[in-house]
Amino acid sequence: MMFTVFFKELRDQMRDRRALLGSLLPVVMTGPLMFFILFAVVSEVQEKAERFELPVLNAERAPALLTYLGNQNVRIVPVPQDYLHQLRDGKLDVVLAIPEGYAQSLREARPAEVELIYDSSRDRAMPSVRRTERLLHSYSLQVGTLRLMMRGIAPDLLEALRTVDSDIANTQQKGAPLMMFLGIYAVLTLLIGCMHVGIDMTAGERERGSLEPLLLNPLPGWQLLAGKWATGLVFSLLATLGYLLGFYLPIRFMPLHQIDLQIVFGWREIFLTLFTLAPLACAATAAVLLIGLLAKTHKEAQTSASFLVLVVMMVPALQLISPTKAALFYMPLPVYGQNLLLTAITRGESLPWHYFAVSAGSALALAALLLLAAALMLRRERIIFGR
Repeated sequence: MMFTVFFKELRDQMRDRRALLGSLLPVVMTGPLMFFILFAVVSEVQEKAERFELPVLNAERAPALLTYLGNQNVRIVPVPQDYLHQLRDGKLDVVLAIPEGYAQSLREARPAEVELIYDSSRDRAMPSVRRTERLLHSYSLQVGTLRLMMRGIAPDLLEALRTVDSDIANTQQKGAPLMMFLGIYAVLTLLIGCMHVGIDMTAGERERGSLEPLLLNPLPGWQLLAGKWATGLVFSLLATLGYLLGFYLPIRFMPLHQIDLQIVFGWREIFLTLFTLAPLACAATAAVLLIGLLAKTHKEAQTSASFLVLVVMMVPALQLISPTKAALFYMPLPVYGQNLLLTAITRGESLPWHYFAVSAGSALALAALLLLAAALMLRRERIIFGR
């Protein structure tokens, strides 16, 4: 009888395809949209860097500096008369001003001042400002080195410490900071995937008056609940799979190498992610069913489920604020343990299998408790006839 309920609920949910697609399509399209926006933004930044234009005020006072900037692929452009207004409006990022005493200070081997004019309240301008500062620092270092050499002093004497970077991160780990959003939205997706279906099968059926006839059938309440739970679980896992494929396809087919972005996310990572999240999907589906039974109306159930989404999303946000290394005593914590496992998966790190077992066991135990509570709710007349 449980399978009869399962197929009945499955058919009922598939009839309302518009509402179903409306709830699942946004989360499934998260991956493609994110990579499309990322590709467009990074391409624009790279294009802007390749054709970097620097307005210089009184450029004729610093010919050597302008020659150096030109050799660094910087195009010097004239400064408009209303440059202050354009800086405030965001039409210009930065203006380099050469004061009157610049050349004399250089001849006398004194620090020559230059002025960078910009609006720090505009975040979009700051990359251009930082690049200009790096170029000016590099030119200052070059001029200072020449001054020391003219006096017979080795410039290396000023370099007391030289740092050599040795990055031991592999290709997959370098792309992990971007993929941290995968775990956050994957948990959200599995919850949204079962939320519409779970509420409709409980609070929705009670409002429509179709829940009581189901309970009149000669089958235990737990079988009825199990059929509804299995239906919600199917939609939760399908939404999660669609979400993961939405990440996989852009990584597989988009020319991410053109923006120097290397991400490793293949079928192995998809399988491990589903394996990690499936027990949590069991608990999430049971929680949504319990919320739907406790709520008096469909709208009240949606409000309570939205609060559940907010609470669940706070857990990955906490990890972003205070990163934590995966440890065994974190694994029993719902959502938190799964998020730590997903972080390790996207980084290509190997964790002991008992970490996954403890996390899965904890989530399945929580699912069993929630289902037991929901089954007890079905025995109460106030829950069934509380329309």
